[in-house]
Amino acid sequence: MALVTSKNVGDVVTTLKREVAKTTQESSDSSEDKGKVYRNMLIQAIHGCAVRFPDVAETVVHTLMDFLASDGGMQVIIFVRAIVERYPDLRPAILGKLINTIDQVSNSNVLCVCLWILGEYCETLDTVKNAFDTITEELGEAPYIVQAEDKKAQEAAAAEAAKGPKMVTKNVVLSDGTYATQT
Repeated sequence: MALVTSKNVGDVVTTLKREVAKTTQESSDSSEDKGKVYRNMLIQAIHGCAVRFPDVAETVVHTLMDFLASDGGMQVIIFVRAIVERYPDLRPAILGKLINTIDQVSNSNVLCVCLWILGEYCETLDTVKNAFDTITEELGEAPYIVQAEDKKAQEAAAAEAAKGPKMVTKNVVLSDGTYATQT
């Protein structure tokens, strides 16, 4: 990455983006683990280029956000968080893309960071309303507590499980003075 300059950063990033896209297309079982490692290395390289050269960050972020639902999602969202924090002028576009892609995220850790970014950087009323509507739509209908019928069913299942034979263990002293566990 030391060889990347402002003159060739566009070409380097284009090549890296193309390689990241190839890693998702290859799906053979033997190269799947290698593909994950390679994809993570590519995302780190793109992140490094975007941090060093801000003019590239805008084009890279939107491409990488398509990989939030993949196995490299955590690295992508950390990259997005760094770009949103560092470049305030890119926030509206990135937040809009994040709001649109939040329904595809299945990893809970990635989702936590997504929600944190939305909570921290949504500043306008429209963005806050759009983010809130999207999140509540994904959560489903309230209330988020266990219903009385479900609670009764869970208690009945627990009572049936408790009726079964119990194993009791106790420690005993043997004739030679050693301890043993008896069930």
